[in-house]
Amino acid sequence: MLPRLNSSLLIRTDFTSEGAWQEIRYEARRESEDGFRAYLEPVSYPAFDCLTWDAVRAAVPANVHGARVLFIADSTAC
Repeated sequence: MLPRLNSSLLIRTDFTSEGAWQEIRYEARRESEDGFRAYLEPVSYPAFDCLTWDAVRAAVPANVHGARVLFIADSTAC
């Protein structure tokens, strides 16, 4: 089960490249040219390696405050 947070989540499900994960984290959190910054929490738990979307989604705690965004860094992203 993932922690209950007030921010969106970026879940790592591919552990083949630490460098790719670091780049994804950096790009996802940096401010855009328009001044937009995504507030998200990167999560890198080895237990999530190779999990499917459904399995990751099932680990997200219910949110009583409305929808949050769930991003997954899988083998395609990494």
